[in-house]
Formats: sequence, C-alpha cells, structure tokens
Amino acid sequence: MAYMSRNNNRGRGKKDEYDIVDELKKLQGNVQKKNLSEFLKPEDYAKENGIAYKYAEKLRNKIKINQIRTIFDSIRDLEKSSENNVDNSKKYLLLTQVAYAVGRDAVPKDFYEFVSFCVERINTKEDVKTFVRLFEAIIAYFKFLN
Repeated sequence: MAYMSRNNNRGRGKKDEYDIVDELKKLQGNVQKKNLSEFLKPEDYAKENGIAYKYAEKLRNKIKINQIRTIFDSIRDLEKSSENNVDNSKKYLLLTQVAYAVGRDAVPKDFYEFVSFCVERINTKEDVKTFVRLFEAIIAYFKFLN
C-alpha cells in the first residue's frame, strides 16, 4: 500500500489539472526543439493567470519551497556558467538533480517533465535567461499563493 501512495505522485495528473508542458508546446507551435527564448515571452508567463501562476497553483501542495529553491540554485549556476556559451554539462546535470528529487518524492514527475522540456530548448544564453525568468515567476507566484 505504501508503494501505491508513493507512486501516486509520479503521474502526469488528472485531465482537469493544469499541464505546463502542454501549454508550452502550444506556444512553441509545430517546430520541434525550437529555442525557448523564441517562443516564450514574459507576457505568456509573468502575468497573473499566466503560465507561471497556473503552474505555481498546481504545485502548491505537491512541493516545498526549499525544494524549488534548491533546484533554482542549480539553474542560477547554469546562468552564471553560461555567460558566453551554454554550459551543456550543467544543463543536463540539472535534469539528474530533478530526477533524484522525483525519486525521493520531493517533487512530482510532471515537474521533471517541465524542466526537461525547457532544458532541451536551451541553446543560447538568451534561452537560459528566459528559463531563469520563468522559474523566478513560478517561485514568486508559489510564495504569493502560499
């Protein structure tokens, strides 16, 4: 029984729950692996009821702020190391950090899918900045809602 409850956290969620990856795919359009900064703009995520607000609302009871901040620290490290060129090793190590958090049930699996979707679309320092700003907005709304 403990196994069942532990794995309930790992699914993509119910059909009526907000799916940030689906929302980002809509913004991306038909082009596969397009750069994040080319299709994700502040007006899409920063306003109330935007992508960040809706995702923060979904995460409210599924993740703790200290876990979000730990992952955000790694994202900031990626930003610092990508001032000239994107640091691909830090980019992909971020995925392992989030995967580990999913394995510990510290974050839901759809959080990993969100980070993975974004990481695969980070190819320029502008993409890194876009990801950082999106994550900052999620944290801000998460704190606002809690």
